[in-house]
Amino acid sequence: MFKIDIDGILTGRCRNIRLIPNDIIFVPHDNLSEYNVFIRKLLPTAQLINLVTTRVTDKRLFD
Repeated sequence: MFKIDIDGILTGRCRNIRLIPNDIIFVPHDNLSEYNVFIRKLLPTAQLINLVTTRVTDKRLFD
């Protein structure tokens, strides 16, 4: 297992790593991707709450 500096490779500070068939690359989550996972899980509940409260508000307007 190797830990590489992808930014260093992309900017030319580090040499490229040669991959061979069947190599496995693991890219860990960063803070932004963790936030995106949280939002993706929260979104259906928020949409349901918005739907229910919007219909209640709309119903009151017509009463």
